[in-house]
Amino acid sequence: MAPGAAAAGAEFLVTARPESWELAWEDVRAADGGARLGQSVAPGVFLVAATLDAAALSERLQRRGPFVRHLFSVHYRVSPGFAPAVWADAGKALAGRLDPALGAGLQLRWVGQGPLPPWVMDLRRTLDTALQQCGAPPGGPAPPQAISVVASEAGAWMGTSPTWHNLSPWSGGAAPTSRVGAVSRAASKLLEALRMFDLPWPQSGRALDLGAAPGGWTGVLVERGLSVVAVDPAALAEPWAHHPHVAHHRETAEAYAQRPRAPGDSVQLLVNDMRLEAAYSARCMAMLSGRLQSGGLAVMTLKLHEVRRRRQVREAVRILESEYTVAGCRQLYHNRSEVTLALMRH
Repeated sequence: MAPGAAAAGAEFLVTARPESWELAWEDVRAADGGARLGQSVAPGVFLVAATLDAAALSERLQRRGPFVRHLFSVHYRVSPGFAPAVWADAGKALAGRLDPALGAGLQLRWVGQGPLPPWVMDLRRTLDTALQQCGAPPGGPAPPQAISVVASEAGAWMGTSPTWHNLSPWSGGAAPTSRVGAVSRAASKLLEALRMFDLPWPQSGRALDLGAAPGGWTGVLVERGLSVVAVDPAALAEPWAHHPHVAHHRETAEAYAQRPRAPGDSVQLLVNDMRLEAAYSARCMAMLSGRLQSGGLAVMTLKLHEVRRRRQVREAVRILESEYTVAGCRQLYHNRSEVTLALMRH
Protein backbone atom coordinates (compact mmCIF):
# COMPACT_ATOMS: atom_id res chain seq x y z
CA MET A 1 0.00 0.00 0.00
CA ALA A 2 1.42 3.37 -0.94
CA PRO A 3 1.74 5.96 1.85
CA GLY A 4 -1.39 8.09 2.09
CA ALA A 5 -3.39 5.64 -0.03
CA ALA A 6 -6.34 3.44 0.81
CA ALA A 7 -5.49 -0.18 1.44
CA ALA A 8 -6.08 -2.65 -1.39
CA GLY A 9 -7.49 -6.04 -0.41
CA ALA A 10 -7.79 -7.24 3.18
CA GLU A 11 -4.84 -6.05 5.22
CA PHE A 12 -4.76 -6.33 8.99
CA LEU A 13 -2.49 -5.10 11.74
CA VAL A 14 -2.09 -7.82 14.38
CA THR A 15 -0.98 -7.42 18.00
CA ALA A 16 0.29 -10.17 20.31
CA ARG A 17 2.69 -10.43 23.21
CA PRO A 18 6.17 -9.95 21.70
CA GLU A 19 7.30 -13.44 22.73
CA SER A 20 4.14 -14.95 21.21
CA TRP A 21 4.08 -13.22 17.82
CA GLU A 22 5.09 -16.34 15.88
CA LEU A 23 2.29 -18.30 17.56
CA ALA A 24 -0.11 -15.46 16.70
CA TRP A 25 0.99 -15.64 13.05
CA GLU A 26 0.37 -19.42 13.13
CA ASP A 27 -3.13 -18.67 14.47
CA VAL A 28 -3.79 -16.34 11.53
CA ARG A 29 -2.50 -18.92 9.05
CA ALA A 30 -4.69 -21.62 10.63
CA ALA A 31 -7.72 -19.33 10.26
CA ASP A 32 -6.85 -18.19 6.72
CA GLY A 33 -4.62 -20.55 4.78
CA GLY A 34 -4.03 -17.93 2.08
CA ALA A 35 -2.79 -15.24 4.48
CA ARG A 36 0.68 -13.74 3.91
CA LEU A 37 2.95 -12.28 6.55
CA GLY A 38 3.85 -8.65 5.97
CA GLN A 39 5.98 -6.00 7.64
CA SER A 40 6.94 -6.06 11.30
CA VAL A 41 5.91 -2.70 12.78
CA ALA A 42 7.15 -3.21 16.37
CA PRO A 43 7.79 -6.17 18.70
CA GLY A 44 4.56 -8.18 18.69
CA VAL A 45 2.92 -5.91 16.08
CA PHE A 46 2.87 -6.98 12.43
CA LEU A 47 0.94 -6.69 9.18
CA VAL A 48 -0.91 -9.52 7.47
CA ALA A 49 -2.48 -9.72 3.99
CA ALA A 50 -5.54 -11.96 4.26
CA THR A 51 -7.99 -13.57 1.87
CA LEU A 52 -10.85 -13.41 4.41
CA ASP A 53 -12.78 -10.29 5.30
CA ALA A 54 -12.70 -8.84 8.81
CA ALA A 55 -15.87 -10.55 10.06
CA ALA A 56 -14.83 -14.01 8.87
CA LEU A 57 -11.24 -13.74 10.11
CA SER A 58 -12.36 -12.43 13.49
CA GLU A 59 -14.95 -15.18 13.90
CA ARG A 60 -12.37 -17.88 13.19
CA LEU A 61 -9.78 -16.34 15.50
CA GLN A 62 -12.36 -16.06 18.28
CA ARG A 63 -12.74 -19.83 18.12
CA ARG A 64 -9.13 -20.90 17.54
CA GLY A 65 -6.72 -18.01 17.81
CA PRO A 66 -5.53 -17.87 21.43
CA PHE A 67 -2.33 -15.93 20.79
CA VAL A 68 -3.79 -13.03 18.75
CA ARG A 69 -4.70 -10.30 21.23
CA HIS A 70 -5.97 -7.63 18.83
CA LEU A 71 -6.24 -6.89 15.12
CA PHE A 72 -7.88 -4.31 12.91
CA SER A 73 -8.48 -3.78 9.21
CA VAL A 74 -6.01 -1.32 7.70
CA HIS A 75 -7.78 1.14 5.41
CA TYR A 76 -5.16 3.90 5.15
CA ARG A 77 -1.51 4.51 5.79
CA VAL A 78 -0.01 7.99 6.18
CA SER A 79 3.62 9.06 6.50
CA PRO A 80 5.10 11.69 8.84
CA GLY A 81 5.99 14.04 5.97
CA PHE A 82 2.55 14.18 4.40
CA ALA A 83 0.56 17.40 4.46
CA PRO A 84 -2.19 17.73 7.10
CA ALA A 85 -4.75 17.84 4.26
CA VAL A 86 -3.90 14.21 3.46
CA TRP A 87 -4.51 13.26 7.08
CA ALA A 88 -7.78 15.21 7.10
CA ASP A 89 -9.03 13.41 3.97
CA ALA A 90 -8.14 10.03 5.48
CA GLY A 91 -9.82 11.01 8.75
CA LYS A 92 -13.06 11.99 7.00
CA ALA A 93 -13.06 8.74 5.04
CA LEU A 94 -12.47 6.67 8.18
CA ALA A 95 -15.14 8.52 10.16
CA GLY A 96 -17.52 8.04 7.25
CA ARG A 97 -17.36 4.29 7.84
CA LEU A 98 -18.74 4.65 11.39
CA ASP A 99 -22.36 3.98 12.34
CA PRO A 100 -23.60 7.34 13.74
CA ALA A 101 -26.08 5.50 15.96
CA LEU A 102 -23.34 3.72 17.94
CA GLY A 103 -20.70 4.98 20.33
CA ALA A 104 -17.26 5.43 18.79
CA GLY A 105 -13.75 6.23 19.90
CA LEU A 106 -10.24 6.93 18.62
CA GLN A 107 -7.74 4.27 19.70
CA LEU A 108 -4.25 5.48 18.86
CA ARG A 109 -1.04 3.69 19.89
CA TRP A 110 2.51 4.93 19.50
CA VAL A 111 4.85 1.92 19.16
CA GLY A 112 7.98 3.85 18.22
CA GLN A 113 10.89 4.90 20.41
CA GLY A 114 10.72 7.82 22.79
CA PRO A 115 7.84 10.22 23.48
CA LEU A 116 4.97 10.92 21.12
CA PRO A 117 6.35 13.07 18.26
CA PRO A 118 4.58 16.28 17.16
CA TRP A 119 3.31 14.80 13.88
CA VAL A 120 1.44 12.05 15.77
CA MET A 121 -0.08 14.65 18.08
CA ASP A 122 -1.25 16.57 15.01
CA LEU A 123 -2.65 13.39 13.47
CA ARG A 124 -4.55 12.62 16.65
CA ARG A 125 -6.11 16.11 16.70
CA THR A 126 -7.11 15.71 13.04
CA LEU A 127 -8.75 12.35 13.66
CA ASP A 128 -10.47 13.62 16.83
CA THR A 129 -12.00 16.42 14.78
CA ALA A 130 -13.22 13.99 12.10
CA LEU A 131 -14.69 11.76 14.80
CA GLN A 132 -16.56 14.63 16.44
CA GLN A 133 -17.96 15.80 13.10
CA CYS A 134 -19.30 12.39 12.06
CA GLY A 135 -22.09 12.47 14.65
CA ALA A 136 -21.36 9.22 16.49
CA PRO A 137 -21.61 9.65 20.29
CA PRO A 138 -18.49 9.09 22.45
CA GLY A 139 -17.98 5.40 23.17
CA GLY A 140 -15.64 5.56 26.17
CA PRO A 141 -12.41 3.55 26.56
CA ALA A 142 -14.02 0.35 25.23
CA PRO A 143 -16.35 1.58 22.45
CA PRO A 144 -18.46 -0.64 20.19
CA GLN A 145 -16.66 0.81 17.15
CA ALA A 146 -13.35 2.61 16.74
CA ILE A 147 -10.91 4.34 14.48
CA SER A 148 -7.78 2.30 15.26
CA VAL A 149 -4.33 3.75 14.66
CA VAL A 150 -0.83 2.35 15.19
CA ALA A 151 1.98 4.85 14.65
CA SER A 152 5.75 4.38 14.49
CA GLU A 153 8.65 6.30 13.01
CA ALA A 154 7.73 4.81 9.61
CA GLY A 155 4.17 6.15 9.57
CA ALA A 156 0.67 5.37 10.80
CA TRP A 157 -1.67 2.51 9.88
CA MET A 158 -5.36 3.32 10.34
CA GLY A 159 -8.70 1.58 10.05
CA THR A 160 -12.33 1.69 11.17
CA SER A 161 -14.19 -1.32 12.52
CA PRO A 162 -16.65 -2.63 15.10
CA THR A 163 -14.45 -3.57 18.03
CA TRP A 164 -15.79 -7.12 18.10
CA HIS A 165 -13.93 -7.54 14.79
CA ASN A 166 -10.80 -6.45 16.67
CA LEU A 167 -11.09 -9.30 19.24
CA SER A 168 -10.96 -6.73 22.05
CA PRO A 169 -12.77 -3.45 22.75
CA TRP A 170 -9.56 -1.88 24.09
CA SER A 171 -6.80 -0.27 22.07
CA GLY A 172 -4.32 -2.98 21.17
CA GLY A 173 -6.18 -5.32 23.51
CA ALA A 174 -4.67 -3.44 26.48
CA ALA A 175 -7.33 -3.95 29.13
CA PRO A 176 -7.25 -1.52 32.06
CA THR A 177 -5.48 -2.67 35.21
CA SER A 178 -7.62 -3.39 38.26
CA ARG A 179 -8.47 -0.57 40.61
CA VAL A 180 -6.04 0.41 43.35
CA GLY A 181 -6.38 -1.84 46.37
CA ALA A 182 -6.61 -5.16 44.55
CA VAL A 183 -4.72 -7.83 46.49
CA SER A 184 -2.69 -8.88 43.45
CA ARG A 185 -2.26 -8.47 39.70
CA ALA A 186 -4.34 -11.64 39.42
CA ALA A 187 -7.50 -9.61 40.06
CA SER A 188 -6.96 -7.77 36.78
CA LYS A 189 -6.73 -11.08 34.90
CA LEU A 190 -10.11 -12.26 36.15
CA LEU A 191 -11.79 -8.90 35.55
CA GLU A 192 -10.44 -8.85 31.99
CA ALA A 193 -11.64 -12.42 31.39
CA LEU A 194 -15.14 -11.53 32.58
CA ARG A 195 -15.35 -8.73 30.04
CA MET A 196 -13.64 -10.55 27.17
CA PHE A 197 -15.56 -13.81 27.25
CA ASP A 198 -18.95 -12.21 28.08
CA LEU A 199 -20.32 -15.36 29.72
CA PRO A 200 -23.19 -15.77 32.22
CA TRP A 201 -21.93 -14.82 35.67
CA PRO A 202 -23.85 -16.08 38.74
CA GLN A 203 -25.40 -13.26 40.73
CA SER A 204 -25.40 -15.25 43.95
CA GLY A 205 -24.31 -18.60 45.36
CA ARG A 206 -20.88 -20.10 45.93
CA ALA A 207 -17.61 -20.18 44.03
CA LEU A 208 -14.66 -22.54 44.36
CA ASP A 209 -11.30 -20.75 43.94
CA LEU A 210 -8.30 -23.03 43.31
CA GLY A 211 -4.88 -21.49 43.95
CA ALA A 212 -6.61 -18.67 45.81
CA ALA A 213 -3.69 -17.07 47.71
CA PRO A 214 -3.09 -14.22 48.21
CA GLY A 215 -6.71 -13.51 47.32
CA GLY A 216 -6.90 -11.53 44.07
CA TRP A 217 -9.61 -13.67 42.47
CA THR A 218 -11.32 -14.37 45.81
CA GLY A 219 -11.76 -10.63 46.31
CA VAL A 220 -13.34 -10.18 42.87
CA LEU A 221 -15.75 -13.04 43.57
CA VAL A 222 -16.81 -11.71 46.98
CA GLU A 223 -17.26 -8.19 45.63
CA ARG A 224 -19.59 -9.63 42.98
CA GLY A 225 -21.87 -11.19 45.58
CA LEU A 226 -20.54 -14.75 45.89
CA SER A 227 -19.35 -16.65 48.91
CA VAL A 228 -16.03 -18.36 48.24
CA VAL A 229 -14.43 -21.67 49.09
CA ALA A 230 -10.74 -20.76 48.75
CA VAL A 231 -8.27 -23.62 48.30
CA ASP A 232 -4.54 -22.96 48.65
CA PRO A 233 -1.82 -24.18 51.05
CA ALA A 234 -0.59 -20.57 51.36
CA ALA A 235 -2.17 -17.85 53.46
CA LEU A 236 -4.73 -15.36 52.19
CA ALA A 237 -4.10 -11.65 52.61
CA GLU A 238 -6.48 -9.38 54.49
CA PRO A 239 -9.33 -8.66 54.30
CA TRP A 240 -10.07 -12.07 52.78
CA ALA A 241 -8.19 -14.14 55.40
CA HIS A 242 -10.94 -13.46 57.96
CA HIS A 243 -13.82 -12.48 55.72
CA PRO A 244 -17.23 -13.93 56.70
CA HIS A 245 -17.94 -14.98 53.09
CA VAL A 246 -14.63 -16.81 52.58
CA ALA A 247 -13.91 -20.37 53.79
CA HIS A 248 -10.18 -21.09 53.37
CA HIS A 249 -8.91 -24.67 53.07
CA ARG A 250 -5.11 -24.66 53.42
CA GLU A 251 -4.43 -27.66 51.23
CA THR A 252 -3.77 -28.51 47.58
CA ALA A 253 -6.54 -28.82 45.02
CA GLU A 254 -5.80 -32.54 44.72
CA ALA A 255 -6.19 -33.01 48.49
CA TYR A 256 -9.40 -30.99 48.47
CA ALA A 257 -10.77 -33.19 45.69
CA GLN A 258 -10.45 -36.23 47.99
CA ARG A 259 -12.75 -34.69 50.59
CA PRO A 260 -16.16 -36.37 50.81
CA ARG A 261 -18.92 -34.22 49.40
CA ALA A 262 -21.97 -33.23 51.40
CA PRO A 263 -25.38 -33.49 49.67
CA GLY A 264 -26.14 -30.35 47.70
CA ASP A 265 -22.56 -29.16 48.09
CA SER A 266 -22.21 -27.83 44.54
CA VAL A 267 -20.85 -24.44 43.49
CA GLN A 268 -22.11 -22.08 40.82
CA LEU A 269 -18.65 -21.03 39.63
CA LEU A 270 -15.20 -22.67 39.55
CA VAL A 271 -12.01 -20.64 39.03
CA ASN A 272 -8.38 -21.71 38.92
CA ASP A 273 -5.20 -19.60 38.82
CA MET A 274 -2.86 -22.29 40.16
CA ARG A 275 0.86 -22.15 39.34
CA LEU A 276 1.00 -25.70 38.03
CA GLU A 277 2.00 -27.45 34.82
CA ALA A 278 -0.88 -26.99 32.37
CA ALA A 279 -1.94 -30.63 31.97
CA TYR A 280 -1.83 -31.23 35.73
CA SER A 281 -3.95 -28.16 36.38
CA ALA A 282 -6.43 -29.38 33.75
CA ARG A 283 -6.63 -32.78 35.48
CA CYS A 284 -7.43 -31.03 38.77
CA MET A 285 -10.24 -29.20 37.02
CA ALA A 286 -11.56 -32.48 35.65
CA MET A 287 -11.40 -34.10 39.09
CA LEU A 288 -13.36 -31.24 40.63
CA SER A 289 -15.90 -30.82 37.84
CA GLY A 290 -18.49 -32.70 39.88
CA ARG A 291 -18.45 -29.87 42.43
CA LEU A 292 -19.69 -27.45 39.75
CA GLN A 293 -23.37 -27.44 38.91
CA SER A 294 -24.34 -28.69 35.47
CA GLY A 295 -23.96 -25.89 32.92
CA GLY A 296 -21.90 -23.87 35.39
CA LEU A 297 -19.11 -21.52 34.36
CA ALA A 298 -15.41 -22.13 35.02
CA VAL A 299 -12.48 -19.78 34.35
CA MET A 300 -8.86 -20.91 34.54
CA THR A 301 -5.36 -19.97 33.48
CA LEU A 302 -2.88 -22.40 31.93
CA LYS A 303 0.74 -21.71 32.86
CA LEU A 304 2.96 -22.42 29.85
CA HIS A 305 6.63 -23.36 29.58
CA GLU A 306 8.61 -21.54 26.91
CA VAL A 307 8.86 -24.49 24.52
CA ARG A 308 5.93 -26.15 22.73
CA ARG A 309 3.37 -23.75 24.19
CA ARG A 310 0.69 -24.65 21.65
CA ARG A 311 1.12 -28.36 22.40
CA GLN A 312 0.67 -27.64 26.12
CA VAL A 313 -2.58 -25.80 25.41
CA ARG A 314 -3.88 -28.59 23.17
CA GLU A 315 -3.08 -31.31 25.72
CA ALA A 316 -4.79 -29.37 28.52
CA VAL A 317 -7.86 -28.70 26.35
CA ARG A 318 -8.07 -32.39 25.46
CA ILE A 319 -8.22 -33.25 29.18
CA LEU A 320 -10.76 -30.53 29.95
CA GLU A 321 -13.10 -31.49 27.11
CA SER A 322 -14.00 -34.72 28.92
CA GLU A 323 -15.94 -32.59 31.44
CA TYR A 324 -16.32 -29.12 29.92
CA THR A 325 -17.09 -27.24 26.74
CA VAL A 326 -14.34 -24.73 25.96
CA ALA A 327 -16.14 -21.42 25.38
CA GLY A 328 -13.03 -19.26 24.99
CA CYS A 329 -9.24 -19.45 25.01
CA ARG A 330 -7.06 -16.34 24.77
CA GLN A 331 -3.74 -14.91 25.88
CA LEU A 332 -5.17 -11.80 27.51
CA TYR A 333 -3.39 -8.53 28.11
CA HIS A 334 -2.81 -9.37 31.79
CA ASN A 335 -1.57 -12.88 30.98
CA ARG A 336 2.17 -13.39 30.84
CA SER A 337 3.38 -16.94 30.12
CA GLU A 338 -0.17 -18.26 30.22
CA VAL A 339 -3.55 -18.29 28.52
CA THR A 340 -7.02 -17.93 30.03
CA LEU A 341 -9.85 -20.36 29.32
CA ALA A 342 -13.60 -19.99 29.81
CA LEU A 343 -15.36 -23.33 30.28
CA MET A 344 -18.95 -24.56 30.67
CA ARG A 345 -19.56 -27.83 32.47
CA HIS A 346 -21.36 -30.50 30.43
